Amino acid sequence: MDSKDVDQIRNLLTEWLNNLTVNPETSVIAFPKSPANFPDPVDMASAHSEMEYSLNKLCREGLNKENILNALGKMEDGSYGICEVCGEEIPIKRLMAIPDARCCIACQTEMENDLIVA
Repeated sequence: MDSKDVDQIRNLLTEWLNNLTVNPETSVIAFPKSPANFPDPVDMASAHSEMEYSLNKLCREGLNKENILNALGKMEDGSYGICEVCGEEIPIKRLMAIPDARCCIACQTEMENDLIVA
């Protein structure tokens, strides 16, 4: 893999990571703790929906951050771009499209098919 490509992907991953960590307070919305603050069931349902959305967003961002840090770590130890399943090199086109990809297309497809069948 060309070092120029790796540098370009590293810059992209670093930018993504910076965007996730710029202002983590914006991901958390303060909610009243007591259901008594919502005498109307519609208001309670709306607040619950907003809280669920915020928690899902936090979880997604946490997973994204973990995947980005994993990819950056692999760049440091020289294992970036190697499929974690078969050990083959992941094509650069796939890495450009999904910089934190851990598997080649064939292995990823097989894993996804296994999940669908299960």
